[in-house]
Amino acid sequence: MFFAISVREASLLIAIDNDSRDQSELESELPNDGDWAPGTSPLLEPKGKLKSVRDQFEKGILKALDSGRIKPVVAARNSEDRLDPIYTLLSSVDVKAWCDEHDVGLGDWWDRYELDEHEFATAVAEDIVAHRMPSPIEVEPTETGQAALTEYFEAEEDRRDQMFRKVVAELESLKNKRDVDRVQREGPLNTRARNSLLSVIAALVGALEDRLPEGYKRAQAVAVLTDQVGASVSVNTVNDILKEAAATADRKRKAT
Repeated sequence: MFFAISVREASLLIAIDNDSRDQSELESELPNDGDWAPGTSPLLEPKGKLKSVRDQFEKGILKALDSGRIKPVVAARNSEDRLDPIYTLLSSVDVKAWCDEHDVGLGDWWDRYELDEHEFATAVAEDIVAHRMPSPIEVEPTETGQAALTEYFEAEEDRRDQMFRKVVAELESLKNKRDVDRVQREGPLNTRARNSLLSVIAALVGALEDRLPEGYKRAQAVAVLTDQVGASVSVNTVNDILKEAAATADRKRKAT
């Protein structure tokens, strides 16, 4: 599993993990006067030598992105059409590969980032399952099913093997029939289907909160994600849907 991280935060974590100075000296140059941890706003700047080293790593990663050696998860460009290191995201796997290529080590700070991201992703997934997914329904076995189960346990080993193989064959047949039916039913996504998909993504974006950029850059990021799952929609359409979702959520909060 990989996590998406901004070029700026990745560069800072690499710089910290490769700083051999005393802890007290390093902490004095961390963003926000030392009160900093992975996941804190990338707008906060380090100081002194740490900032210089961070800038060097950032320049190297941006160069790899510009050359195409690394493909970004989300590419955000500034007014000068240059990749924005704050809002351009790349996978943690690519960060590690870049470090290996340049013989740069990763240490405790990177491990802490991955642990925090894993715990955050797990918490979001558990919340979605708990509040958005229907509860599983336990189905009581039918008389026919119970009789078949009794017959299986009371049968000789050869007979059990035959019964098992028959069940597997029937399951495969049903699965193949379902796949064929699904292909026949599903056509290209129309506008309504695309908008429904985007509404679901908007709910997830709301759950992620500050993990994505704000405003129009957020719409650009989500548009890239929808394109990757085959539901390509313009950035303006995504922006309108995210605004509508935010307004709906705001009305619900005020109503309560």
